Amino acid sequence: IAASIEKLEHLEEAKEEARQVLSNDDFQKALRLWQEIEFLDPECAEAHESARAASMKLEEQAFLEEKLTDIRNLMEHEAYLMAHQQITEVLKRFPDHGEAGHLLEIAQEALDLIAKKQQVKKDGIKAFADRDYETAVETLKEAAALLPQDEEVTEALKESQHILDRRNIKELSHSGKEALEQGNYQEAVSCFKVLRQLDRDYPGLTELLEEAKDKAQRSEVLAMLLAKAESLWTDGRFQEAQADWKEILSYEAENQTALEGLQRAIPQEIPPIHPP
Repeated sequence: IAASIEKLEHLEEAKEEARQVLSNDDFQKALRLWQEIEFLDPECAEAHESARAASMKLEEQAFLEEKLTDIRNLMEHEAYLMAHQQITEVLKRFPDHGEAGHLLEIAQEALDLIAKKQQVKKDGIKAFADRDYETAVETLKEAAALLPQDEEVTEALKESQHILDRRNIKELSHSGKEALEQGNYQEAVSCFKVLRQLDRDYPGLTELLEEAKDKAQRSEVLAMLLAKAESLWTDGRFQEAQADWKEILSYEAENQTALEGLQRAIPQEIPPIHPP
Protein backbone atom coordinates (compact mmCIF):
# COMPACT_ATOMS: atom_id res chain seq x y z
CA ILE A 1 0.00 0.00 0.00
CA ALA A 2 2.79 2.39 0.92
CA ALA A 3 4.44 1.71 -2.40
CA SER A 4 1.20 2.42 -4.24
CA ILE A 5 0.71 5.66 -2.37
CA GLU A 6 4.27 6.68 -3.13
CA LYS A 7 3.72 5.83 -6.80
CA LEU A 8 0.56 7.94 -6.92
CA GLU A 9 2.31 10.86 -5.27
CA HIS A 10 5.16 10.56 -7.77
CA LEU A 11 2.65 10.53 -10.65
CA GLU A 12 0.91 13.65 -9.40
CA GLU A 13 4.23 15.44 -9.07
CA ALA A 14 5.20 14.31 -12.57
CA LYS A 15 1.84 15.49 -13.97
CA GLU A 16 2.18 18.86 -12.31
CA GLU A 17 5.66 19.32 -13.75
CA ALA A 18 4.48 18.18 -17.20
CA ARG A 19 1.55 20.60 -17.12
CA GLN A 20 3.87 23.47 -16.22
CA VAL A 21 6.35 22.59 -18.96
CA LEU A 22 3.57 22.34 -21.54
CA SER A 23 2.12 25.71 -20.50
CA ASN A 24 5.59 27.23 -21.04
CA ASP A 25 5.57 25.94 -24.64
CA ASP A 26 8.54 23.63 -24.07
CA PHE A 27 6.87 21.00 -26.18
CA GLN A 28 9.87 18.69 -26.57
CA LYS A 29 10.33 18.29 -22.81
CA ALA A 30 6.57 18.16 -22.21
CA LEU A 31 6.22 15.29 -24.70
CA ARG A 32 8.97 13.36 -22.95
CA LEU A 33 7.38 13.87 -19.51
CA TRP A 34 3.90 12.89 -20.63
CA GLN A 35 5.26 9.81 -22.38
CA GLU A 36 6.93 8.80 -19.11
CA ILE A 37 3.62 9.24 -17.31
CA GLU A 38 1.89 7.14 -19.98
CA PHE A 39 4.43 4.41 -19.33
CA LEU A 40 3.78 4.55 -15.57
CA ASP A 41 0.03 4.87 -15.99
CA PRO A 42 -1.16 3.52 -19.35
CA GLU A 43 -4.78 4.35 -18.44
CA CYS A 44 -4.13 8.09 -17.84
CA ALA A 45 -6.31 9.94 -20.34
CA GLU A 46 -4.69 13.29 -19.54
CA ALA A 47 -1.30 11.86 -20.38
CA HIS A 48 -2.56 10.59 -23.76
CA GLU A 49 -4.19 13.92 -24.67
CA SER A 50 -1.29 16.05 -23.46
CA ALA A 51 1.32 13.89 -25.20
CA ARG A 52 -0.70 14.16 -28.45
CA ALA A 53 -1.05 17.95 -28.02
CA ALA A 54 2.68 18.35 -27.42
CA SER A 55 3.44 16.19 -30.45
CA MET A 56 1.13 18.27 -32.64
CA LYS A 57 2.76 21.47 -31.42
CA LEU A 58 6.16 20.07 -32.27
CA GLU A 59 4.94 19.21 -35.76
CA GLU A 60 3.56 22.73 -36.13
CA GLN A 61 6.86 24.21 -35.00
CA ALA A 62 8.78 22.08 -37.47
CA PHE A 63 6.36 23.05 -40.26
CA LEU A 64 6.62 26.72 -39.33
CA GLU A 65 10.40 26.74 -39.16
CA GLU A 66 10.65 24.97 -42.52
CA LYS A 67 8.25 27.46 -44.09
CA LEU A 68 10.03 30.45 -42.61
CA THR A 69 13.38 29.12 -43.86
CA ASP A 70 11.93 28.77 -47.37
CA ILE A 71 10.41 32.26 -47.17
CA ARG A 72 13.67 33.82 -46.02
CA ASN A 73 15.48 32.16 -48.95
CA LEU A 74 12.86 33.43 -51.40
CA MET A 75 13.18 36.94 -50.00
CA GLU A 76 16.95 36.77 -50.25
CA HIS A 77 16.63 35.88 -53.94
CA GLU A 78 13.99 38.62 -54.45
CA ALA A 79 11.24 36.12 -55.28
CA TYR A 80 8.77 38.35 -53.47
CA LEU A 81 5.58 37.08 -55.11
CA MET A 82 6.24 33.45 -54.11
CA ALA A 83 7.35 34.60 -50.67
CA HIS A 84 4.14 36.62 -50.30
CA GLN A 85 2.04 33.60 -51.19
CA GLN A 86 3.81 31.33 -48.69
CA ILE A 87 3.67 33.95 -45.90
CA THR A 88 -0.09 34.26 -46.49
CA GLU A 89 -0.43 30.48 -46.05
CA VAL A 90 1.57 30.60 -42.81
CA LEU A 91 -0.55 33.43 -41.42
CA LYS A 92 -3.74 31.50 -42.13
CA ARG A 93 -2.52 28.87 -39.65
CA PHE A 94 -0.62 31.24 -37.37
CA PRO A 95 -2.37 34.63 -37.65
CA ASP A 96 -0.49 36.19 -34.73
CA HIS A 97 3.00 35.12 -35.77
CA GLY A 98 5.16 38.25 -35.47
CA GLU A 99 8.00 37.38 -37.85
CA ALA A 100 5.63 36.18 -40.55
CA GLY A 101 3.68 39.44 -40.29
CA HIS A 102 6.89 41.47 -40.57
CA LEU A 103 8.04 39.47 -43.59
CA LEU A 104 4.66 40.01 -45.21
CA GLU A 105 5.08 43.79 -44.89
CA ILE A 106 8.54 43.64 -46.47
CA ALA A 107 7.33 41.43 -49.32
CA GLN A 108 4.35 43.70 -49.97
CA GLU A 109 6.56 46.81 -50.08
CA ALA A 110 8.88 45.05 -52.53
CA LEU A 111 5.95 44.01 -54.74
CA ASP A 112 4.57 47.56 -54.66
CA LEU A 113 7.97 48.90 -55.74
CA ILE A 114 8.19 46.34 -58.56
CA ALA A 115 4.70 47.34 -59.72
CA LYS A 116 5.71 51.01 -59.64
CA LYS A 117 8.86 50.29 -61.67
CA GLN A 118 6.90 48.45 -64.32
CA GLN A 119 4.21 51.15 -64.48
CA VAL A 120 6.77 53.94 -64.86
CA LYS A 121 8.52 51.96 -67.58
CA LYS A 122 5.20 51.30 -69.33
CA ASP A 123 4.26 55.00 -69.21
CA GLY A 124 7.67 56.04 -70.56
CA ILE A 125 7.63 53.54 -73.44
CA LYS A 126 4.06 54.59 -74.33
CA ALA A 127 5.04 58.29 -74.38
CA PHE A 128 7.96 57.39 -76.65
CA ALA A 129 5.67 55.42 -78.97
CA ASP A 130 3.22 58.37 -79.01
CA ARG A 131 6.12 60.73 -79.91
CA ASP A 132 5.55 62.76 -76.76
CA TYR A 133 9.28 63.05 -76.28
CA GLU A 134 9.27 65.57 -73.44
CA THR A 135 7.06 63.30 -71.32
CA ALA A 136 9.07 60.29 -72.48
CA VAL A 137 12.38 61.80 -71.35
CA GLU A 138 10.98 62.83 -67.96
CA THR A 139 9.31 59.46 -67.33
CA LEU A 140 12.12 57.31 -68.70
CA LYS A 141 14.66 59.13 -66.53
CA GLU A 142 12.65 58.03 -63.50
CA ALA A 143 12.38 54.52 -64.95
CA ALA A 144 16.14 54.40 -65.58
CA ALA A 145 16.80 55.32 -61.93
CA LEU A 146 14.49 52.49 -60.84
CA LEU A 147 15.66 50.01 -63.51
CA PRO A 148 19.30 50.87 -64.25
CA GLN A 149 19.94 47.55 -66.05
CA ASP A 150 16.87 47.66 -68.30
CA GLU A 151 18.19 48.00 -71.87
CA GLU A 152 14.77 48.85 -73.34
CA VAL A 153 14.43 51.80 -70.98
CA THR A 154 18.00 52.94 -71.65
CA GLU A 155 17.60 52.85 -75.43
CA ALA A 156 14.20 54.56 -75.40
CA LEU A 157 15.54 57.32 -73.14
CA LYS A 158 18.60 57.81 -75.33
CA GLU A 159 16.52 58.06 -78.50
CA SER A 160 13.93 60.37 -76.92
CA GLN A 161 16.64 62.70 -75.63
CA HIS A 162 18.33 62.73 -79.03
CA ILE A 163 15.10 63.63 -80.83
CA LEU A 164 14.25 66.27 -78.24
CA ASP A 165 17.74 67.76 -78.50
CA ARG A 166 17.47 67.99 -82.28
CA ARG A 167 14.11 69.71 -81.93
CA ASN A 168 15.51 72.08 -79.32
CA ILE A 169 18.50 72.81 -81.53
CA LYS A 170 16.24 74.00 -84.35
CA GLU A 171 14.18 76.11 -81.97
CA LEU A 172 17.27 77.63 -80.34
CA SER A 173 18.83 78.42 -83.70
CA HIS A 174 15.66 80.14 -84.89
CA SER A 175 15.18 82.06 -81.61
CA GLY A 176 18.82 83.16 -81.51
CA LYS A 177 18.82 84.44 -85.08
CA GLU A 178 15.49 86.20 -84.57
CA ALA A 179 16.78 87.88 -81.38
CA LEU A 180 19.92 88.94 -83.24
CA GLU A 181 17.88 90.51 -86.04
CA GLN A 182 15.63 92.32 -83.56
CA GLY A 183 18.53 93.73 -81.57
CA ASN A 184 17.97 91.55 -78.49
CA TYR A 185 21.64 90.68 -78.37
CA GLN A 186 21.86 89.30 -74.84
CA GLU A 187 18.98 86.95 -75.54
CA ALA A 188 20.72 85.84 -78.73
CA VAL A 189 23.91 85.12 -76.77
CA SER A 190 21.93 82.99 -74.29
CA CYS A 191 20.27 80.98 -77.08
CA PHE A 192 23.54 80.33 -78.89
CA LYS A 193 25.31 79.28 -75.66
CA VAL A 194 22.61 76.68 -74.91
CA LEU A 195 22.76 75.56 -78.54
CA ARG A 196 26.53 75.06 -78.17
CA GLN A 197 25.92 72.76 -75.20
CA LEU A 198 23.65 70.58 -77.34
CA ASP A 199 25.72 70.66 -80.55
CA ARG A 200 29.16 72.24 -80.57
CA ASP A 201 29.51 71.53 -84.31
CA TYR A 202 26.28 73.26 -85.38
CA PRO A 203 27.02 75.00 -88.72
CA GLY A 204 27.87 78.68 -88.31
CA LEU A 205 27.36 78.63 -84.54
CA THR A 206 30.80 80.03 -83.67
CA GLU A 207 30.30 83.04 -85.96
CA LEU A 208 26.75 83.65 -84.74
CA LEU A 209 27.81 83.54 -81.10
CA GLU A 210 30.75 85.90 -81.67
CA GLU A 211 28.51 88.32 -83.58
CA ALA A 212 25.92 88.28 -80.80
CA LYS A 213 28.59 88.81 -78.13
CA ASP A 214 30.16 91.72 -80.03
CA LYS A 215 26.81 93.40 -80.58
CA ALA A 216 25.75 92.80 -76.97
CA GLN A 217 28.96 94.38 -75.74
CA ARG A 218 28.59 97.32 -78.12
CA SER A 219 24.97 97.72 -77.05
CA GLU A 220 26.07 97.99 -73.42
CA VAL A 221 28.66 100.63 -74.32
CA LEU A 222 26.08 102.61 -76.31
CA ALA A 223 23.60 102.41 -73.43
CA MET A 224 26.21 103.83 -71.05
CA LEU A 225 27.10 106.61 -73.51
CA LEU A 226 23.45 107.49 -74.00
CA ALA A 227 22.90 107.68 -70.25
CA LYS A 228 26.01 109.82 -69.88
CA ALA A 229 24.98 112.17 -72.70
CA GLU A 230 21.52 112.62 -71.23
CA SER A 231 23.02 113.39 -67.84
CA LEU A 232 25.39 115.94 -69.37
CA TRP A 233 22.52 117.58 -71.23
CA THR A 234 20.48 117.81 -68.02
CA ASP A 235 23.44 119.47 -66.32
CA GLY A 236 23.66 122.03 -69.13
CA ARG A 237 26.95 120.68 -70.48
CA PHE A 238 25.69 120.75 -74.06
CA GLN A 239 28.96 120.45 -75.97
CA GLU A 240 30.04 117.39 -73.98
CA ALA A 241 26.63 115.80 -74.50
CA GLN A 242 26.92 116.55 -78.22
CA ALA A 243 30.33 114.87 -78.35
CA ASP A 244 28.93 111.72 -76.77
CA TRP A 245 25.99 111.59 -79.18
CA LYS A 246 28.39 111.93 -82.12
CA GLU A 247 30.48 109.08 -80.71
CA ILE A 248 27.36 106.96 -80.46
CA LEU A 249 26.53 107.67 -84.11
CA SER A 250 30.03 106.60 -85.12
CA TYR A 251 29.10 103.17 -83.79
CA GLU A 252 25.47 103.18 -84.88
CA ALA A 253 24.65 105.74 -87.51
CA GLU A 254 20.88 105.34 -87.19
CA ASN A 255 20.66 105.48 -83.41
CA GLN A 256 17.44 107.45 -83.01
CA THR A 257 18.13 108.65 -79.47
CA ALA A 258 21.50 110.11 -80.47
CA LEU A 259 20.02 111.76 -83.59
CA GLU A 260 17.28 113.35 -81.50
CA GLY A 261 19.87 114.50 -78.97
CA LEU A 262 21.87 116.27 -81.68
CA GLN A 263 18.72 117.94 -82.95
CA ARG A 264 18.15 119.31 -79.46
CA ALA A 265 21.78 120.47 -79.27
CA ILE A 266 21.70 122.57 -82.48
CA PRO A 267 19.73 125.48 -81.01
CA GLN A 268 22.15 125.65 -78.12
CA GLU A 269 25.03 126.31 -80.52
CA ILE A 270 23.45 129.53 -81.95
CA PRO A 271 24.85 132.49 -79.99
CA PRO A 272 22.24 134.64 -78.33
CA ILE A 273 21.40 138.00 -80.07
CA HIS A 274 21.74 140.98 -77.76
CA PRO A 275 19.77 144.13 -78.53
CA PRO A 276 21.81 147.26 -79.49
